[in-house]
Amino acid sequence: MNIDELDDKFGIEAEIGFYEEDELVYAMVSNKYADATICLYGAHIVSYSPAKNMEVLWMSPSSSFEEGKAIRGGIPVCFPWFGSGTFATLRSMEKRLLAIFGLS
Repeated sequence: MNIDELDDKFGIEAEIGFYEEDELVYAMVSNKYADATICLYGAHIVSYSPAKNMEVLWMSPSSSFEEGKAIRGGIPVCFPWFGSGTFATLRSMEKRLLAIFGLS
């Protein structure tokens, strides 16, 4: 799915939008409560600012924003697993998220 298709399917005017930078796709969320940027690769929150406040997330200057490299800092979206059964790894969940958006 390209950026226009993501915007058409999931975007909300002036609240949720998508963009691409250095071959990675990001979702921008903005509302009266906060502004956030989420990198779809790795399902990683890379920016968060509560309304009328400064950025509250730390991002390492050594982060490589490229596929196959770790994003250092921010908040990785985790998928906790409780109980018995097959454990879904974070990487498998990332792949599922990317597949949902047609980016796998």
